[in-house]
Amino acid sequence: MHDLLIRGATVHDGTGRPGRQADVAIAGDRIAAIGPDAARERAARTIDGGGLVLAPGFIDLHSHADFTLPSYPGALNSLAQGVTSEVIGNCGYTPAPVSPDPAKAAAHRTNTHGLGPDLDWSWHTYAEYLDRLDAARPAVNALPLVGFGAVRTAIVGPDDRPATPGERIAMAAEVETALAAGAWGLSTGLVYPPGSFATRDEIIETARPLARHGALYATHMRSEAGGSGSVAAGVLRWQTNYVGTLTVLPRPSGGVCAAFRVNNVSLHMTSPSTATLMYSVVVCDGSREGTATVTRSP
Repeated sequence: MHDLLIRGATVHDGTGRPGRQADVAIAGDRIAAIGPDAARERAARTIDGGGLVLAPGFIDLHSHADFTLPSYPGALNSLAQGVTSEVIGNCGYTPAPVSPDPAKAAAHRTNTHGLGPDLDWSWHTYAEYLDRLDAARPAVNALPLVGFGAVRTAIVGPDDRPATPGERIAMAAEVETALAAGAWGLSTGLVYPPGSFATRDEIIETARPLARHGALYATHMRSEAGGSGSVAAGVLRWQTNYVGTLTVLPRPSGGVCAAFRVNNVSLHMTSPSTATLMYSVVVCDGSREGTATVTRSP
C-alpha cells in the first residue's frame, strides 16, 4: 500500500523531456511508481493533480541562505517556490571562517551585514559553522561554498592591499580546511570588497586546493556589463590553467546567463602551450557541448 497517490498531474521529471500526464505513487520518502503502475496499489491518501504541474524540487544555484537558515531553518520563502536545494555561500560572502582577532571579526560582520538576520556568531572555523547549520536542521538541502571574501578578511583583514606570500599560503590553507569540513567549493565576489582588492595571482593561489578536491569555483566577475566576454575569457583562462572547475560565460544580449563546467580537469595537452578541454554550457536557450582550445601558461 502506498502512502500517497497523485493522479493526473503534468509531470516534468527534470530530464528536459516534455511534460506528460501521469500518476505518481509515493511510499515513505521515495517515489514508488510513475505511470500506470502507480495506481495499481491502494494509497492511504490521494491527491487530484489534474491541471497542476508535478516536478522534482528546484535547485537555487545562487543563494545567500547561509545567513538565514541558522535563524529560519523552515525556509518557507524557498519551499513556497518549489526550491528544495540551495547552493549557499555565493559572491565571496559566507558566515565563516571568522578570525579570532576582534578587529578582523568585526570587519567580517560589517562586510556581511544586511545579508540576513543578526547571527549569534558562535563559531570561528568553517566546520564549526556547518555544525551550527546542521543543528538548525534546515528544511532544504544546503550545498555550501566557502567565500573568498570571508577567507581574505580572516587572514588579511579589510585592508585594500595585495596579500603577502605568507597570507596567500594561509588563505589556501583555510580553503583546504573548509573543503575538508564539507564545503563544495569556493566563491568569489570580485566586484565587491574585499574580493575587489585581490589580484588574479592571489585568487589562483587561494583556489589551488579546489583541483585536489574536484570542487567548484563560482565567481561574481569584476564586470558583467560592457566587455563581459573578455572578462569571462580571462576567468576561463586562469581557471582552466590552475583549477579547472567552473566559471561563467556572457550572453549575446549582455550580462551573464550561462554556466560553464569543465568536464576533464586534468586537460588533454596537444602541445606545450595549448590544451584542449571538453566542456558543457547551459545557456538561456538550451545547452551544447564541444571542445575549446585555451592557452596554458607555463
